Amino acid sequence: MTAPYYLSLFIGPGTPLPATQDITEALESVEVSHSVKEQAGCQLTFSLGKASRIDQVLLPSGFFEPLACRVRIVITVGAKATPIFEGVVSEQALSPSSEAGQSKLVLSCLDLTALMDLADLTGAPLPPIPSYAVVALVLAPYAALGVVPAILPTPFDFIPNVLDDIKVRIGTDLAFVRLLASRVGYVFYLEPGPTIGLVTAVWAPEIRTGIPSPGLRVNMDTETNVESISFSYDGQANYVPYFWQMMPATNAPVTVPIPGSPHVPLGVRPAVKSRLEQIEGGTRLRPVEAALEAYKLASSIPDAITGSAEVDVTRYPHVLKAGGLIGVQGAGITYDGLYYLERVFHSIRRGEYKQSVALKRNHLVSNLPGVLP
Repeated sequence: MTAPYYLSLFIGPGTPLPATQDITEALESVEVSHSVKEQAGCQLTFSLGKASRIDQVLLPSGFFEPLACRVRIVITVGAKATPIFEGVVSEQALSPSSEAGQSKLVLSCLDLTALMDLADLTGAPLPPIPSYAVVALVLAPYAALGVVPAILPTPFDFIPNVLDDIKVRIGTDLAFVRLLASRVGYVFYLEPGPTIGLVTAVWAPEIRTGIPSPGLRVNMDTETNVESISFSYDGQANYVPYFWQMMPATNAPVTVPIPGSPHVPLGVRPAVKSRLEQIEGGTRLRPVEAALEAYKLASSIPDAITGSAEVDVTRYPHVLKAGGLIGVQGAGITYDGLYYLERVFHSIRRGEYKQSVALKRNHLVSNLPGVLP
């Protein structure tokens, strides 16, 4: 028997409160996109009648004011409630119609990183501390919004010398934190949870370990739980990066070897590396900087194997989130096994809840005997 599911919408200026009945009844659809490499977004579509309270009272009063109106979406499947979005309204779009019930209000929303992108603080000085400590410092004020940092120190980092390397801010809080992440091969994104009302700010490498989500099954008769699934292997995506560096003693150029990907292998056979790619600027790097650059390059090599799947909650009664692992079974020896969930798209209408996911890894052939039920 399929587990029941329902959506809870919290909305309002400042602190999001449970949506009133007129707002809930007018809500036609909800779409949420969550990725480890982009801002999470949400779109709420409302149907407006001629005497709608939304049109007559809430819109004129500024209830849905961009950047002031908070939005929280929670999905409950069975007895488990999972927050899938926490953010603010970023844009309103009203489409009036002379036909009854055809007027629409669409609220486009962004996650709380929208509030980190409002003030350009370029040039503001920073203390001489490692990058991960700078990130913690930048994120500290957002604790008032329920943002809880999850920061992993980098394997290679150094404390800048205040005499010759003064650190300053560049851009907004969001742009600066993302810049620091890109310099060390990390990702930065916000993940709703672990509990309703809190948001985890992840500044870390793509973590490809942990307990995977229940598996996707295809071509398994009554156990099949996906509507569609497909995979692609790009033979030109994978490459071997390298750069030159001058030896201090001899001043002779040498090739600096770049290690393999630091990600945990999710298969037995690695994808082929079809080309070499030279990275400029290696000769100007200090040893610690060179090690950090090598780690960043190894982390940034694209995954050659990608996949996409669409599931309906009536057959797959679980809420998925980007940034974790998920198993695949029934796709054949080559493409079965664990994948990294890079993006999840939720599409919710009355009586319908579907999830589209983007998967990736850099190995073929599963290294596991099966997947979680």
